[in-house]
Amino acid sequence: MGAQDYFSGVQTAQNFEKEREVWRKKYWDSTESQRLGSELLKNLDEHHYTYHWDWLGVPIIKLPDDIMVLQEFYFQFKPTAVVEVGVARGGGMALASSLQDLSKIEKHILGIDLKIFPHTVEALNNFGNSGMKLVECDSTSSQSEDAVIEHISGHKRVFVTLDSDHSHDHVFRELELFGRLLPHGSVILVADTIIEDFVTPNTQRNWGPGNSPKSALNEYLSKNSDWQIARNWSRRAAISESRDGWIQKISTSPI
Repeated sequence: MGAQDYFSGVQTAQNFEKEREVWRKKYWDSTESQRLGSELLKNLDEHHYTYHWDWLGVPIIKLPDDIMVLQEFYFQFKPTAVVEVGVARGGGMALASSLQDLSKIEKHILGIDLKIFPHTVEALNNFGNSGMKLVECDSTSSQSEDAVIEHISGHKRVFVTLDSDHSHDHVFRELELFGRLLPHGSVILVADTIIEDFVTPNTQRNWGPGNSPKSALNEYLSKNSDWQIARNWSRRAAISESRDGWIQKISTSPI
């Protein structure tokens, strides 16, 4: 086969994008693919697979597929104000910092958690203190509300990740608070909706099927028509902890 024959099969950028969108939508609607992804994740969870990864030296409790989706989201949506609820070891904050830098957005990130550990602060020091703020409080408290109001003031493209207490009642209260505070167009990622599909073996946590981020999200969406699932982000990853967990406050049309 000559070079001309080989390259004749290469699509134009426009045609490639059209075909890729068809592939994506077919995958989104494939219940079998979703089921297989959940089954694999159950197996991986036995090995604590989510905890295996670092982001630039900082432990990040996220799956590689979900990190890739976040990269695409930041580049397209370009959030100017980011709120990370549930800081843990700092990986989510480190990732947000990197993605804002790479997307040429001025760094503006708020981290909220019940406890901010010294090792987390130390890890994040490598990313610079400018533009990053940590607040130690309950994410549904008045202190949290005041911090968020100050942080998002004047911003129209706000992104929030809810990744703390995964019980139904707590996530629902978070959604009520942030759903009220955020401007139209804002996006919330409700982490660990996968909990609704299976119980982690030997877990000591106070959540599981029927008492999970997904059950809270379903209730919230049933009562708030100005928020809806952004399927193109919620169904992008095959191995994901947050399937159908991306929502946007709608004024015109979803992202």
